[in-house]
Amino acid sequence: MPESREDIFPEGELPNNHSEDVDLRVFDEGKFITPSPAEGSDIKILKSDVAAEIPVSFATRENRFRMAGSQENTNQGVIISGFFGDHKARVFHIFVTEGLRRTGISKKLLQALEHKLRQLGIKQLYASFANDTTIDFFLKNGYSIVSLDSLAEGTKKTLVISPQDFDSFIVSLEAYRAAGESVAQHKKVLLLHEL
Repeated sequence: MPESREDIFPEGELPNNHSEDVDLRVFDEGKFITPSPAEGSDIKILKSDVAAEIPVSFATRENRFRMAGSQENTNQGVIISGFFGDHKARVFHIFVTEGLRRTGISKKLLQALEHKLRQLGIKQLYASFANDTTIDFFLKNGYSIVSLDSLAEGTKKTLVISPQDFDSFIVSLEAYRAAGESVAQHKKVLLLHEL
């Protein structure tokens, strides 16, 4: 496990299809990170259901990705990040500031990410979370709960998935709902969306 951000992101080349002026040091290893302004030449404007506009940018480095942005002259923003490889990706972090929640911007952010990942050849997008609100968000957006056992060991390694972080008994929507009624708190749940 890396000791510092410098260990995670040593100086080096960006993939040739991404802007060199993107600061990729804001990635994390599952720790909380805050949204940052969109950077680079590939900026997309997300529009919420209540007319909020947020410029976001997508960046990759090695096997990590992030899409982030914030409203100009405010502290309101969004970020979604994760890992990718072998035509698969996994979202492990999504954050929307309080003032932008329940505006539809989270859905727009996820759709923009899915579109960008499709362009990169990603066929399957996984998400893994323990928070019930976040799990419900992904379920409402077409994701299905799948068993961790359905992943090959190589895929777990590529997507940085640690089996001990997951509840092995939550393998379907029915199991998730049953666990919600009987377990006060559960570990992460693995979700999948075919792109």
